[in-house]
Amino acid sequence: MNIGKIMRVIWLTETLENDGPLTLSEINRRWEISSYNTEKEGPMTKRSFLRVRHSAEELFDIDIECERSNNCYYLSGSSIEKRQWIIDSIALKSMVTSRNSLADRIILESIPSGDKFLMQIIDAMSSNMVIHMVHQKFGSDSPHEQDVEPYCLRASERRWYMVAHAHNDKNGELKTYGLDRIIDLQITDMTFRMPSKFSASRHFKYAYGAFVYDKHDAVQVKIRTTPTVARFLRTLPLHQSQREVRRSNDFVEFQFHIVPTLDFRQALMRWGSELMVITPQSLRDEMLKETRKMMKMYE
Repeated sequence: MNIGKIMRVIWLTETLENDGPLTLSEINRRWEISSYNTEKEGPMTKRSFLRVRHSAEELFDIDIECERSNNCYYLSGSSIEKRQWIIDSIALKSMVTSRNSLADRIILESIPSGDKFLMQIIDAMSSNMVIHMVHQKFGSDSPHEQDVEPYCLRASERRWYMVAHAHNDKNGELKTYGLDRIIDLQITDMTFRMPSKFSASRHFKYAYGAFVYDKHDAVQVKIRTTPTVARFLRTLPLHQSQREVRRSNDFVEFQFHIVPTLDFRQALMRWGSELMVITPQSLRDEMLKETRKMMKMYE
C-alpha cells in the first residue's frame, strides 16, 4: 500500500473523529478542499470510499460504522486512541513534505529506521504475510536469515521495533526486532493465522519500552518529584499505569505497576535530583549504584 492510500485513510479517520457522523456527500465536500488532497482529486465514488474504509480496519484496526437511518458514517469505539501516535506521525511528515515553504520551519524528530522497511512491514501485517528478513542484532558478528510472522509494531526512543513469531524458534516465544538492524526484508507468498487472543496493548502492559519481560517481574514503583517535574509527567505519563498518589506544596508522588528495566531506570535518571525512587528498595539500590558510578566518572 502506497503512502497516498495511507494518507487518505488518515484523513478520513481524522475527519470522522472531528466532524462525524457524516454522509458520503459531506465527506466528499471536505475531501475536495482538504490539504491532504494534493492531487486535487474529485469526489470519492462509493466503491473507492469503501476501499478506504476497509483499509482503515486492516491498517489500524479502526472500525468505521454506518448509521442506516441517515447513511452517516462514524468511528466506532475508541480504537483510534491506541494508534493515534503512528497516525499523527505519518500525517505530519507527509504534510510537511508536501509544503516546501514549511520544510525549514517544522523540525521533526528523526527515526533512522522509520522509512526503510516500515511500510513493507505494515503491508505484511495488513495481509498476514510471512516476512523473510536478514537481521543482525547488536553484539552479533554476523547477520541471520529467518522467516517471521509480524504481529505488531512499536516505536520507542527514536527506534521502530517489530514483534514477531520466528519460524525457527522452537519455544514459540515472540521476539522483538529493531528495524534499524534489518539488512534486507522481503514479503513472501506464505500467510499465517494471527492469534485471536493476541493484543499489542496487553503484550506491552508492563513494559516501559520495546522489550517485554515476564509479567511476574512487574512491581509497584513509587517515585517522588518536584512540582515542576510533576507537571511534565501529568501531560506526558511515563507509563500507562502511572497514577498520582500524593501531592504537597513541595513534592508530588507517582506510582507505577511496571517491570523496572534498564530503559525505565534511564528514563527516571533523566530528571536528576528532581526525582527520587521511594520503593521498591531494590530499585533504589540500582539507582544509587548508577549514581555513584556517574559521580566517580566526574571525580
